[in-house]
Amino acid sequence: MTLDEFYPYILAEVQGCPDPTININLVAAAIEFCTKSLAWSETTVPIALVNTQADYVITAPADARALMPRDVWLDGSRLVPKTVDELAAVLPNWQTATGSNPAYYNASVTRGSIRVYPTPANVVAQALLIRAAYIPTPAAQTLPDFLGQYHMEAIASGAKARLMAAPTKDWSNPELGLYHRGMFDAAIVDAKNAEAHDRVQGSISAAPRRFGQ
Repeated sequence: MTLDEFYPYILAEVQGCPDPTININLVAAAIEFCTKSLAWSETTVPIALVNTQADYVITAPADARALMPRDVWLDGSRLVPKTVDELAAVLPNWQTATGSNPAYYNASVTRGSIRVYPTPANVVAQALLIRAAYIPTPAAQTLPDFLGQYHMEAIASGAKARLMAAPTKDWSNPELGLYHRGMFDAAIVDAKNAEAHDRVQGSISAAPRRFGQ
């Protein structure tokens, strides 16, 4: 959805603010919302394993970049996330190990990609599926529709909190800005909790995932 679709929830309280300034703060609020809540998660198209290649780029939608991998599967089997220290414990030769069925992964040094272990060798028609968390890019001109459908007011509050905190502007209003910051922060917590349960009812617990460098 386009950024101006958020304007009805913003303009009345920041009268006189130029559209470009609204857009910058709107996108910044959306980035913060998605970073802290992990609410924007998608599964990539299959990514073919390549012999001797350990690093795989997480593809991203338009106006977005990958924040972090959340789950990785290889032909239906879930790979286990491991830090470097954990890898050394379960795969002592992790730096040079090769194999036809990688079992572990961590976030690559290059953000927006993962590294699998052992490094693929003698693979045949095997493919990765990556469920990743995404955030908008700072230059985004659009935001995903679901943010507008489910989090319109929250992100608008985040944008207003930022705008109202700016000093010596016609739209400055620190007190009201604190109110909107509270609304924004509460919405992030709600979205994070919902995402931890994959947005379904139940008492599912989510184990923390750690990633190496």
